[in-house]
Formats: sequence, C-alpha cells, structure tokens
Amino acid sequence: MKKLFYAGIFVLFVVFGLTAYRQNEKAEIYREEKNKMHQALIRMRSELQSSKLEAAKLWQIIEAEKKNTQRLVQDALKKK
Repeated sequence: MKKLFYAGIFVLFVVFGLTAYRQNEKAEIYREEKNKMHQALIRMRSELQSSKLEAAKLWQIIEAEKKNTQRLVQDALKKK
C-alpha cells in the first residue's frame, strides 16, 4: 500500500511537471508576442509624436506664407 501511495505521488509529480513545462512554453511564446506588440506600439507613438511635430511646423509655415501673400496683395493694391 505504501508503494502504491508513493507511485501515485510520483505520477502526480510527473504529470504536474509536464503540464507546467508546456504551460511555461506557451507563456514564453505569449511573452515574446507581447514584447513585439509593445515595441511596435512604442515605435508608433514615437512616429506619431514626430508627425505631429512635423504637422505643427508645416502649419506655421503655411500661416507665415498666408500673411506674406496677404501683405503682397495689399501692397499690390496700394500701388494701383
């Protein structure tokens, strides 16, 4: 009876060990995918910030050009 008890415990440990090993492999794959997604998100945020900055610069240039154009039109109208 004692041998049967030890054999049962041994089988439980083996099954538990195999199950834990498979779950660890799956978790490792999941962590790798999660890290890739996180890196992609960081890259996208960085690109978003740089594109917002670029858009702001372009908007300032457009506003400056509008003012220059208005000034030139007013000067042209005054000369007539």
